[in-house]
Amino acid sequence: DNLVHCCLYFIPPSSRGLRELDIQTMKRLDRMVNIIPVISKSDSMTCKERQTLKAQILADVDKYQIHIYRGGLMEDELKGSGFDPLAHVPFAVVGGSSVITRDEKRIVCRQYSWGNVEVYNTEHCDLAYLRQVLIRTHMTDLLETTSALYEHFRLNAVHEHRMTSVLSGKAIAAADDDDDSMAAEKSNCSLYAWMMKNSFRMSLSMRDMENDMSEQFAHEGREVEV
Repeated sequence: DNLVHCCLYFIPPSSRGLRELDIQTMKRLDRMVNIIPVISKSDSMTCKERQTLKAQILADVDKYQIHIYRGGLMEDELKGSGFDPLAHVPFAVVGGSSVITRDEKRIVCRQYSWGNVEVYNTEHCDLAYLRQVLIRTHMTDLLETTSALYEHFRLNAVHEHRMTSVLSGKAIAAADDDDDSMAAEKSNCSLYAWMMKNSFRMSLSMRDMENDMSEQFAHEGREVEV
């Protein structure tokens, strides 16, 4: 399976919602792939700023009718549990740069002078929820949704190709009558140019042969005299 099943679209924390570039890009992508918006470097925001940005992004998604991945069927063992990690979309994540040990457990985090931001701690960021969506709760649904998106895209591509072929055929047919006389003239001109070009090449070849023979005879004459 060479299909792309999910696109993680990263949004900078400094934005005030979706930029024009984000809107246009996501609208082009949502017809071909499942989009999950992600806020990068969320440790640069306060908790209030993070919630405000999340709300603004979702409002822009609805306003501009962008189809992000909203989820579908969950895995059987999680149905009825009331746990849905997609409730935290867009996911605010932090990249870990260090590993510390606490109570004999290795913890991936980003260290600061004032403390540590733990990557898989849901109180610090949403990376654990994003991981759940991708490899546990919605993995099967992502695969199935991708197949439906690809089939829809393939049908549209085939239809557009056929329409382009029909329009091109009509344009060519309409231009054939006007081009017949011009084609004949071009053919005659091309034949004449080819004949003149080859005639010039033959004359050059004959001149070179004559020069070579003259030099050879002169050389043989000098050898006889000696």
